[in-house]
Amino acid sequence: MKDPGWDTAAALGLDIVGAAVPFVTGLGQARHLTGIANRADNIPIPTGTTPRTAGTLKHTEAERLVNLKLPNLNTEVSYLGGISDVTRGTKGSVRLDVVEGLLKNPTEVFDFKFGKAGLSKSRIDNIYGALPVGSQNIPITEIRPGALPTRVNGLGAAYNLSQDIGGLFGGDSASGGFVLYPSKPNINMMQSVYAK
Repeated sequence: MKDPGWDTAAALGLDIVGAAVPFVTGLGQARHLTGIANRADNIPIPTGTTPRTAGTLKHTEAERLVNLKLPNLNTEVSYLGGISDVTRGTKGSVRLDVVEGLLKNPTEVFDFKFGKAGLSKSRIDNIYGALPVGSQNIPITEIRPGALPTRVNGLGAAYNLSQDIGGLFGGDSASGGFVLYPSKPNINMMQSVYAK
């Protein structure tokens, strides 16, 4: 029998790392939340509804779906001066669509966007200013239906999450969170990928 050698060991190591990336980086959550945003964006909206009300209806549906399908995430959390257990709607508080991790030590914030507006610098600053001390550099990820999630780090630089893992969310890269090799069969996903 032929000794598998370093090639096989390296391939196995990269497959394991590739499988872990979505979970370690929050990319798995972003992918699930994008699916929820797609569903919430397609709810029936009564004729004559203002864009603002339509956005509220879609956010409400997204909240319902997150609570149903991803109970490990916290929805519609209000923070004020680093405190997370303030009543929803408290004056001066900042309400966040989805928070991952312990409320007193969040690891990521996800913000649904159903209209044209995106995360502004002032909104990002408000979010970081309201979070508990030590949480000012956690990722904030914008979730938009039909689009790739955009993560903003603590330094305010935005980037597309698909860059992290080579197209987990679609496009012309292979999906599934595994590291794939050009022109080699992908045994994990039973698909083949081709060199570009």
